[in-house]
Amino acid sequence: MRSTLFPLGHPVPEEDLVGRLSFVDALVSRLEEGSSTMLAGPRRIGKTSLAKEALRRLKEKGHYTVWIDCFAIRDKEHLTEKIMEACLANRTGMPKTLAAVRERIRQLGPIPVSLKLQDFEMDISLFANRKATPDELLDQALEFPQKLAERDNRRIIIAFDEFQDVPIVAENTIFKRMRAAFQEQSRATFLFLGSKESMMQTLFSSSREAFYRFAVPLPVPSVPSDSWIQYIQQKFASRKVHIDTSIARELVELTGGHPYDTMLLCNEAYQLVAVDRRDVVTLPVLQQAYDQAQTILEPAFTEILGGLGRSALMRDVLCKLATDQQPYKSKQHSNAVARSISKLEEKGIIEKVTRGQYRFTESMFKDFIIRLFAC
Repeated sequence: MRSTLFPLGHPVPEEDLVGRLSFVDALVSRLEEGSSTMLAGPRRIGKTSLAKEALRRLKEKGHYTVWIDCFAIRDKEHLTEKIMEACLANRTGMPKTLAAVRERIRQLGPIPVSLKLQDFEMDISLFANRKATPDELLDQALEFPQKLAERDNRRIIIAFDEFQDVPIVAENTIFKRMRAAFQEQSRATFLFLGSKESMMQTLFSSSREAFYRFAVPLPVPSVPSDSWIQYIQQKFASRKVHIDTSIARELVELTGGHPYDTMLLCNEAYQLVAVDRRDVVTLPVLQQAYDQAQTILEPAFTEILGGLGRSALMRDVLCKLATDQQPYKSKQHSNAVARSISKLEEKGIIEKVTRGQYRFTESMFKDFIIRLFAC
């Protein structure tokens, strides 16, 4: 079965990590050497793909790996279960080890149980005891990676995706409890990912925060334009479709090199030529593909916009930033403008370039704003 030419909607394989394999090499080296690391940046820029490729390589080297998607966590108990399940999967190969254990306990009755997993004795009576509190269970789960790694003489790498969301489903003091448990684990390395960049930076750089200097912030690199162009031409050529260098360059300029948007635009261009059985991507094809890609992205962009509120001030600030104007030249009060800009930064919509200058992290969202508000 033919694979998707331009992968979308899921972590991409190694061959599609355009221009960033050296970053993965560096990340693997850091994690393997025990240096906990933090990756922050807007959604859909490829953080998850880069991190999962690093974990895949580490697993191939014989290390234990754990992936926790904090965005999918429902509550404290669910977080506890996910940590334990992901750790145990390194031993059993089963994603639902605890569920199987609980069923066995239910069948045997409320008696102390010890589960042997390939010569590793794990006392699970706490998980079977109905009187155990969620806090007791969570504490055991947070300490478990080190115990597992020590027993098996391995290094274990634990990745938390959307880490900044943990207090939303757990408790306000959860970071303090996690730090207290993690800082004692000599065989565990931690990788923290988050899409709310300013919040993540504060978590790891503010002396008031529990995770102050616990992990090294590692900037996620953008993809060089030349790397994109080479990749795009090679991909189209693999299906016997030609795209001129100038057209490929225009494509990258339209998306600003944003990983998801670039893949989406490439995919839409390929679908157009494939349906018409053409063997070349022309400028009109690219323009049509761009309009289709904008239509596909519109619901997501509308949701982002909705999260900013409906104030005339925010609209004015967005328009000025999108058209490279100075937002503070507006008649609006400068403090109110500053708050709007801070909100856009917190949500990862814009980033500061220099004093008083900002850029959109997603060029197609910028164009969406210009079209929507006729800026």
